[in-house]
Amino acid sequence: MTTKLQETGVNSASESLNRRCGDYSGNTTSSWGQGAKILLTGPPGIGKSTLMSWIVESMSCHQVRGVLCLEKRDGANRREGFSAVLSDGRHEMFMTKQKNPGEPNITNTATGKTGSNGTTEAACPVSSAVTTHRVGSYIVNVDIIDTFIVPELVGCLTNPYLPGLVYIDEIGRAQSHSSLFFPAVRRVLESDCNVLATIVQKNIDWSMPFKCSPKSWLVEVTVENREELRPVLLAMINNFSSFEKLSVSQQQCVRRLFFRLLEEKQFVSAKKLFGNAISYVVDSRIQQISDANDSSTSQTPSTSAFLILAEHEKAMIGYDWFCITGKTGRHQLHRDRRTGRFTCDCDLSLGRGAFSHLPARPPVMPVSAVQPPHVKDGGEGETVGSKNTSGNSSSSSSGRDGSWSARRGQTCSHELCVLIFEAS
Repeated sequence: MTTKLQETGVNSASESLNRRCGDYSGNTTSSWGQGAKILLTGPPGIGKSTLMSWIVESMSCHQVRGVLCLEKRDGANRREGFSAVLSDGRHEMFMTKQKNPGEPNITNTATGKTGSNGTTEAACPVSSAVTTHRVGSYIVNVDIIDTFIVPELVGCLTNPYLPGLVYIDEIGRAQSHSSLFFPAVRRVLESDCNVLATIVQKNIDWSMPFKCSPKSWLVEVTVENREELRPVLLAMINNFSSFEKLSVSQQQCVRRLFFRLLEEKQFVSAKKLFGNAISYVVDSRIQQISDANDSSTSQTPSTSAFLILAEHEKAMIGYDWFCITGKTGRHQLHRDRRTGRFTCDCDLSLGRGAFSHLPARPPVMPVSAVQPPHVKDGGEGETVGSKNTSGNSSSSSSGRDGSWSARRGQTCSHELCVLIFEAS
């Protein structure tokens, strides 16, 4: 793929820094490192930077480094341009709105004077130069990108300990004018750091290698999901090391589940996918109940699902049963082999307790037909035998391949755990 940088023949302003970053050849995906590589996309002003800022602040206990792109407004609330804000609070303005269209804006980086009216901006620590690159009505100061933003990205990887998160706002049109920016981004992606970046929504040639990487998680931010994505992405970043312990087929299953949950607006489930379900599989907390007399279980008779289910052997025909030990308790769920639908005894599945505001999903068989062991975990729920105060709403359909039909309600982490478990 021919990049815009190659087409315009832009040369590096610093050969030493270019050697540290590597050459940008258009192939940014072949050697991406471990860690979450999340790309946020969406139209300008939709809230990508705000979402990123929230996640960065929520990870205050971890080492985070990067750059945020924040708009700057004048006293009349008119946008003047955009500033790059680093993790240590330093900031420089790298995009300035052209004052008089038709009259070239010249930035003297030694004096910090911009435009014919002499508006004062932050001085750039290099010799005087002329800025000629534009994005719409904005003038791009490439010197700021090369000498302020790029060193911050490269510097993230020079410490003895890698940061818990590197954030990049943004991989956009303005930054594409810099011959140093893409190599720096590539080096960050090749590291084992978790990376959270915003990227231009339009499929421009230089953006496609980033978006199409099999290791990238491209998430579209909308007005409807920008608030809901906050805990989802935070759980993903904090628990991505568990995801990397799964087999390749299980990782593919998780990816399909994740984007399907976002598509169906099951944000609670998407959070539990990374916060709970994956760890249950990695820690071998799931067991399939194939025989009521199975002696491989270490459960005591008083809590054994096998002894209770043995009284309902007829009801068990045609169903797969699973027992999952969660973070604070044990849960049982069964799946109709004919329809692929699940029934679980947790509050999220039934819409009770902390999830009473969510619609419940009707069980595959009447609750009175089969009673799982009484379990209280203080987490996702108690037992099927408890009173359901929210009522039933719509049915679910979930198959072994991790796909299901559109439905209301949320998918519990135990059901997600089974789907990941079986993907191996």
